[in-house]
Amino acid sequence: MPGLEELPAKDWGKAASSVIKPVLLSRGTLESVDLARTRLLCEEVLGFECAQPHPVRLVLRHRSDRPGSTYWVLEVQAVPEVRTPQQATNHWGIWVHGRSAVDDAYALLDANKEKYGLLRVQNPRQTHTDGRDYSFYFEDISHVWWEIGEYPDEDEFMDLFGHGDWDQRDGNGT
Repeated sequence: MPGLEELPAKDWGKAASSVIKPVLLSRGTLESVDLARTRLLCEEVLGFECAQPHPVRLVLRHRSDRPGSTYWVLEVQAVPEVRTPQQATNHWGIWVHGRSAVDDAYALLDANKEKYGLLRVQNPRQTHTDGRDYSFYFEDISHVWWEIGEYPDEDEFMDLFGHGDWDQRDGNGT
């Protein structure tokens, strides 16, 4: 099975019958009770390029090292209080190269909780179905959850689509 970089860019990841023909998933949004700490975390630790075009707005962007990739952008709005805190199951995931990079990130964040305004830093462990991933989660001062995980095997994601929808499988789960 070809890797993601070998798939035709035009057709991969697009449903042929969609009404809207999106170009890309362009951005996400989150709230922050402390833009300065959010910027520090996102620049120093997570590798985002940051700009603050307005006193209550911060924009973050990161370009993947993957061939043909585009920027992903997060818009951050300053708020006095987060009205709907995230939970760990609703998080922003960041992949790094290998387990040692996960462990290094954990050590850095765990040792600098106050500096970066972190409420919790969970221990790295095998995560997701069948323990296929090695990662850890942390919660920032604005109740935004992040996951740092080792870069997965891309074939696994391709196989998920190859299996099709659960309700179309036979009684054996295939």
